[in-house]
Amino acid sequence: MRNSHLIELFTCLILLLLVVNISFAQTEKIEILEFEREVLIEKGWMKYLSVVVKNSGDEILHNVSVSITDGHPDWFEVQTNKTDIDPNETANFLIKTYISFDTNIGSYSFTLLVEADEATKNESLKINVFTSRVEMTLYQIQGLRDDIKELEDEAEEVEKTGKNVTGVIVLLNEAKSFLGIAENYINNNMINDAVEKIIDAGDLLKEAEYEITIVPPIKISAFPLEWILIIILIIIIIAAGVFFRKKIPRRITIRKEFQKGPALAIKKLILQGGEAEKIMGEIRNLREWQSLIEEEYKQNLISKESYEELRAKYEKRILDLENELRKG
Repeated sequence: MRNSHLIELFTCLILLLLVVNISFAQTEKIEILEFEREVLIEKGWMKYLSVVVKNSGDEILHNVSVSITDGHPDWFEVQTNKTDIDPNETANFLIKTYISFDTNIGSYSFTLLVEADEATKNESLKINVFTSRVEMTLYQIQGLRDDIKELEDEAEEVEKTGKNVTGVIVLLNEAKSFLGIAENYINNNMINDAVEKIIDAGDLLKEAEYEITIVPPIKISAFPLEWILIIILIIIIIAAGVFFRKKIPRRITIRKEFQKGPALAIKKLILQGGEAEKIMGEIRNLREWQSLIEEEYKQNLISKESYEELRAKYEKRILDLENELRKG
């Protein structure tokens, strides 16, 4: 009899421990709030990835750390030490990413792993490696255009439900305009300016994505009959005035002294000035790139052959632009 009581007591203790462990596991929770799911980088370059981790439980998470697993561990270097995170608090982790010049271009899949003594969490991560910054920016432009098209289709479906998506369409059209400007900048080797426009287009797309979730229904308000009659009367009066107005032919003559001489010279200077400003802007961008590769070469981030090739290319382009200025 005593043995049966002991067995029952032992069973109850085991069940109690299981309940406590389950409850404890549920209160300890890791949440990855912010990180780049798709990282774009050109080979031979370095980039820092930021990961924001939150403790969503009600107990302290101890020794929280981040790492990236699955192939090519030499690409990543965690810059932040292990840390404890209090309940409902966050911590920011920094990961240095370097892609060597001998890396093949393409898409690589990884796992972002967050570990603590009490729990773990992981998310998928993709690294897209490109040959050049131009190739990378063109990829960004195409990706944003695909996202815009997808959101336009969604807006069309939302509009069918009787909601007003005019504001969303305005934002998307403006984003497409920025992408067109970015492509023109790329064609003129103004990469920094192109990147700024791509960022602006991305911000507009995010705003449109939010707006489409809160669009109001289309309001059809009753219009007073008297106002309709007044508007019709105004339209009739305007139409009658246009119909019966006598058209007086107007002739615009240009004085001869403004057809030649100083007027043409001033016009030429204005046109040259605009072209010169564009050329000077490109020269400034090229000199910034020169400074950048000088710094990267000093830090042994790019090879001597790549450095000399890029430097010669930039110097030749600058010389050509300066000669163009002199001729102008």
